[in-house]
Amino acid sequence: MAAGTRALGHGAFSRSSLLLLLLRGDPPPARGYAKKAAVKGKGKVGVKEALQGPEVCKDPVILTTHAVGVNIYKQGTDPKLLPDTEYPEWLFSLNLGPPKNLDELDPESREYLKRLRKEHMWQHNKEHRGKKF
Repeated sequence: MAAGTRALGHGAFSRSSLLLLLLRGDPPPARGYAKKAAVKGKGKVGVKEALQGPEVCKDPVILTTHAVGVNIYKQGTDPKLLPDTEYPEWLFSLNLGPPKNLDELDPESREYLKRLRKEHMWQHNKEHRGKKF
């Protein structure tokens, strides 16, 4: 490209010719963005099958003896539940309820510090909501 020319659209324009276009009131040349692809022929459109979720097991015997929904493979069955003695003790001591408040936690514990940091971030975000930099 020669000095003083500028590529816009499909051709190159010198600075003076671009200035003349702008002074005459003509819009500047369009950029050469890619055109949208045209749809050629719709062809045959088949009926789409509706997506179905997994089958729900309602058998009470299977629900009480197997871990239903744990099998992630297409083939195979859900694993059988073992007696409680086969599982580690910590599994039964997990907190399955809502998280504890700061008042309920020991101030020297790691969980206390993590919860304190999280609540501080919530408070900071609430105070600065909607404010720009």
